Amino acid sequence: MNLIAKAFMSLFSPPPKRTPRNNSEQSDDTLNQELEPDPTGEVDAAKLDHDLDVVKGVLVDAIRIMKDRGVTVSDEEIRSARRIMFKVAGLARRVHDSAELNNIFREMVDRDPSLHGDARALTRRVATRWNTDRAALNSHIHFRDPVQLLTSHPKHDLKKYALDDDQWDLASELNNVLEVFQEPTDRFSQAEVPLIHQVIPELLTLKARLEDICANTPQQKIHSITQVAAQAALLVYEKYLGAIEECDIYVISVVMCPDRKLQWFADRGYDTKGIRAQAVQRFKERYALKAKNNDNDTNSLLDKGRGNIWTQSHSSSATASTYRTNNDCIEAYFNSPCISSDIIAQHGGMLGYWHHELKRRPAVAQMALDYLTAPATSVDAERAFSGGRLTINHLQHQMSVQTFQAQMAIGAWFGTPLLPDISYATRIIEKHM
Repeated sequence: MNLIAKAFMSLFSPPPKRTPRNNSEQSDDTLNQELEPDPTGEVDAAKLDHDLDVVKGVLVDAIRIMKDRGVTVSDEEIRSARRIMFKVAGLARRVHDSAELNNIFREMVDRDPSLHGDARALTRRVATRWNTDRAALNSHIHFRDPVQLLTSHPKHDLKKYALDDDQWDLASELNNVLEVFQEPTDRFSQAEVPLIHQVIPELLTLKARLEDICANTPQQKIHSITQVAAQAALLVYEKYLGAIEECDIYVISVVMCPDRKLQWFADRGYDTKGIRAQAVQRFKERYALKAKNNDNDTNSLLDKGRGNIWTQSHSSSATASTYRTNNDCIEAYFNSPCISSDIIAQHGGMLGYWHHELKRRPAVAQMALDYLTAPATSVDAERAFSGGRLTINHLQHQMSVQTFQAQMAIGAWFGTPLLPDISYATRIIEKHM
């Protein structure tokens, strides 16, 4: 997700440099000093190099693909677009770091009757949190009049941060388009690790929205460079997530949501026959025997209470029809209509609903719980969502990477012939003290 957003934003911000350049080559390097401050060293260098290679590759391909479709961007358009986030982030940083500029800006905001709310400062971009791009951009647009007054005054020497008319227009469009990333951003920035059935619909929805931007499906006035950015993001998606529909755990986790089922995929143009076949096959392999045993147990109990064959066809019991039909099979689940999300909420959510269903259809419910409880990632939100703190916990400020690696190695050796108990480690420490 982080890399998809990076690919999209690569056309609106200068690419980070692997190594510093000399002072004479200040164009992009100067931009990056404003755009990518990382005083804490939280960005992992190896990850940054990998991301740069991926983004560079997909960007070249995206420009070529869109050119073949008749959508072209010039080098000058790319240079102009790439200065947008430099100017937005750079101005916010300069104002924040200067008490004088900060006070002047606040006074301008207070004098502007069109500005409402408590916000009186420009939102800063954070290098390790890509979602702050939109927050900084939205703030810049919100305070457009004070920003233009500040950057146009010769006394402040902020002219290099002034957006021209074309850049303001593109920045406004970019701010609107970036909203497609908002839902997955909110999901992935939560403290708890999201589950697969929560993440997959968000990712597939993001893909569909990026395709709309790329093809300009709504037939809106849109800049070519925005379409190219969407294509670059889609190429990253296909590179890492293109086979989502081929992996049964991803699609089955979605169809086992009773408010989605196969209908969710059908509404979005997917071939539901293959998805249904996958789910049925998994049910037969792992859960059908349990369903059959449960059905036999239920029927034996019913036979004892219903007398002979002539008394079993009709009953005054309100639940008789339930026992005549085997609801504890995947086909019955798919053939029944989707239920309301409100009903699921009344049971405490998706997992609460299926825990409640364990008594009525234990095999189907167990299958649902097995798939719906699968986490979408094994890493925490900070690592999944940003580029920061990839090796060391952010609370361990005094621990070097080498110490952390040694700690992990010793932990892996402990309890093996290499390090059978704590006494071995104690003797090693005593020897070197």
